[in-house]
Amino acid sequence: MNAFFRPSCRALVRSYNHGVSSAWPFTGRLDEVRRIKTLISEGNSGGLVLSGPRGVGKTRLVTEAVRGFECRKFTSVADAGELTARTRGDKLVVIADDAHLLDAASVEALLQLIHSDHKAFVLATVRTEPGGLVPVPALWADDLVERAEVRPLTLAEVRRLVTAVFDYNVGVATLRQLYRTAQGNLTLIGELLVAGRSAGLSPLECEIAEHAAAGLSLDAIAERMGTTSGAVDGHMKAIYRKLGVEQIRPTWS
Repeated sequence: MNAFFRPSCRALVRSYNHGVSSAWPFTGRLDEVRRIKTLISEGNSGGLVLSGPRGVGKTRLVTEAVRGFECRKFTSVADAGELTARTRGDKLVVIADDAHLLDAASVEALLQLIHSDHKAFVLATVRTEPGGLVPVPALWADDLVERAEVRPLTLAEVRRLVTAVFDYNVGVATLRQLYRTAQGNLTLIGELLVAGRSAGLSPLECEIAEHAAAGLSLDAIAERMGTTSGAVDGHMKAIYRKLGVEQIRPTWS
């Protein structure tokens, strides 16, 4: 069965429709997770703002980092009263995902939580705007809150992710092509990984795609399938066109 349609990947596709969920293996960024956990535990900071472009994995990083802590979500000023009451006990992590979407009143309420004497640690994510501008700078305008940019995945991390998802080692050429296309963006990587499910690939194209992902050359694929290299090359062009990455071709040997 082609990797795109393996049962384990079907579940991943369903979960991916709601974002990169916990069904996806968490790859890399262990140093970042440890740093966030340390900031929360030490209690010397009022919070941390994680910034970065859409799809880089900010929300997933937060999800992994807050495991083991009591957490509450902050979505608007309406949450402020309940959160203030809850922070009078043990350390509470207040998560404001996509804080750049908050209105002015909600941002002010979040700032009050940060500046209060209560035991709240505000962990917010904001999407970097075109040109590298970071919205709602008021959240880290003083020394109470730190800000960190979430980096894209490295090539090695992408390799581990793809291997974990599809349960085999992807060929170097295919892996590098995926990395160049997605530039380490976790959401785009996920979209490319599951694209075969809805791209309308024929069974023959699925088989060729699996051989290509395993690192086989055109000649090797042709020999294995009892056809010509030219025919395989034609199918590969169709596969990349359907996956929307036909402009980037691997170097076949």
